[in-house]
Amino acid sequence: MKTSSSYAGAKYISKLFSIIQTCKLNNINAEKYLNYVLANIDKIDVQNLLPYSKNIKDKLK
Repeated sequence: MKTSSSYAGAKYISKLFSIIQTCKLNNINAEKYLNYVLANIDKIDVQNLLPYSKNIKDKLK
């Protein structure tokens, strides 16, 4: 499986995988999390959108 053809692509995909793994560690559905973050990134303080934030855990579990 080829995940990227460039250094920039490799950096991007590694960040995305990191977010997904952090969601898994915190028992959060990664797809729901990413949808929620993208819908609220301009409305909610970024600190409250982190996958290990109590607000996120309460909202998405």
